[in-house]
Amino acid sequence: MMQNHKPASKIQVPGREIDPRIYPSDPSGVFECHVRKRARRPRQGWSLATRGYYRCRLMKRGGEQIIPRPESARPGAPNPWLEANADRLHLDRVRSVVAQLDGRHLPDDLPTTPMRPPFVATTRDSAVLLPLFLGVDGDLRVVLTRRSGRLNTHKGEVAFPGGRVDAGETNRDAALREAHEEIGLAPIHVEIIGTLEPLTTVVSASKITPFVGIVGSMPPLVANDSEVARIFDVSLRELIDGDCYHEEIWDFADGTFPVWFFEVDGDTIWGATARMLRRLLDLLLLD
Repeated sequence: MMQNHKPASKIQVPGREIDPRIYPSDPSGVFECHVRKRARRPRQGWSLATRGYYRCRLMKRGGEQIIPRPESARPGAPNPWLEANADRLHLDRVRSVVAQLDGRHLPDDLPTTPMRPPFVATTRDSAVLLPLFLGVDGDLRVVLTRRSGRLNTHKGEVAFPGGRVDAGETNRDAALREAHEEIGLAPIHVEIIGTLEPLTTVVSASKITPFVGIVGSMPPLVANDSEVARIFDVSLRELIDGDCYHEEIWDFADGTFPVWFFEVDGDTIWGATARMLRRLLDLLLLD
């Protein structure tokens, strides 16, 4: 007969954190858990306990991305979404806020907007796709990739599918083409609903146009291993979690700017990708 749940003693798991959606994480790596004795085999991703099973899933936040953090880096502003209504993270609101932005273009001499710190002169046009879809639990999720370590730039970093705009190609067509080439997401499955404001990158000096797309029924995705090391998706609700997001202040040659980070299961999202996510979440939750 199944025994009643009771608190177990604190368990040490070095280098691991508990999923904060189930139990709050503890920076020391110590956490409280309940043990269920004689439980059935745990679901994949759940951990085996001595004489029972934990009722909580272990996860490791953050990845092995190389962050060129300056010595002067310091904590920035607190999470802006802690008091926000997460129920606003739904498709109808995405359609509404993105439609209002579509077609808006920032002037090239405006360097310090949230989407463009720090300003650099761009040498090429690029486009990316932000593929959004509903998970089985009804949460809005976004598809991301981890770039291959064999690439010349941004190797190993988390990115949206996308790349350079070819000659004679529109930005929209480039975003769809790259998503098809990189993760096998055919254009027929994507409904483009608009764009976020363009932004620039420092390393590649690119002007990026982010296209927001809705995927009604997500097909099986296949990574092009010459460009993509991993395909994964994350819930927008997880991205606004206090244990996922943080801001740092970095000093650059032309000014001081915020740099944003999302620590998800196995990867750290930062740079241009984090700036696009931050902009989308602000639009959905704060405007």
